[in-house]
Amino acid sequence: DEIRATVSAALSIHKNHVIAIFQPHTYTRTAKLFNAFTKAFQGCHKVLFADIYSAREKPNGVTSQMLAQQTENGLYCPDDESIVNALDELVQKGDILLVLGAGNINRIIPKIMKVSQ
Repeated sequence: DEIRATVSAALSIHKNHVIAIFQPHTYTRTAKLFNAFTKAFQGCHKVLFADIYSAREKPNGVTSQMLAQQTENGLYCPDDESIVNALDELVQKGDILLVLGAGNINRIIPKIMKVSQ
């Protein structure tokens, strides 16, 4: 619900170009909320999925690549470089960029800022 609320708020400001970066938190939670995650980003121009932050959990079969495949406008980005490269191609002046996740996805922000200047 928090993701959907954030996306909805962003879309209310700029309907045409909201880009989200999402790092799911734990395999268990991702499996449990898989369908909700695929719907939470409706309306986004693009959703970049980083790998799941495991928090010491072992993989259970669900992946960020699966989420990207099942999400409208989803794109799997296996590493920071692929996220930055995708943003370099996608982002236009005035776009809203959301960085969402409970893991360590905040590490990408300085890299994004460096490229955007």
